[in-house]
Amino acid sequence: MKVMDCNKCRKQMQKECEVCQYEMFTAIVNDIVKAATVAFIGVLHRRELSEGYIRKFYEDFLLVLDCPEVFGSPVKSDELQKLYSEKYKIDFERIKCNYDSFDEYRHK
Repeated sequence: MKVMDCNKCRKQMQKECEVCQYEMFTAIVNDIVKAATVAFIGVLHRRELSEGYIRKFYEDFLLVLDCPEVFGSPVKSDELQKLYSEKYKIDFERIKCNYDSFDEYRHK
């Protein structure tokens, strides 16, 4: 029976951990975007906008997500946040999420 070198084993475990962390990160980001989209659609629905308007908003939103580059350079959310904050007087710091407590999360 061949024993694996500790350094090789450690590197393999680190790589597997990085893959798992990346997969978890992408899953979390997707869940956050879905939750935010539902919130936006809820606001549009509450304002009694037409079904067509809401569908168009959703399609436009997907288009923005699918096109991360504008004029050959990536769009950075922090730059857009600053622009919209100044232009529309929006305080993005007011955005706070409600989370389950750690105990509630563990029992799911």
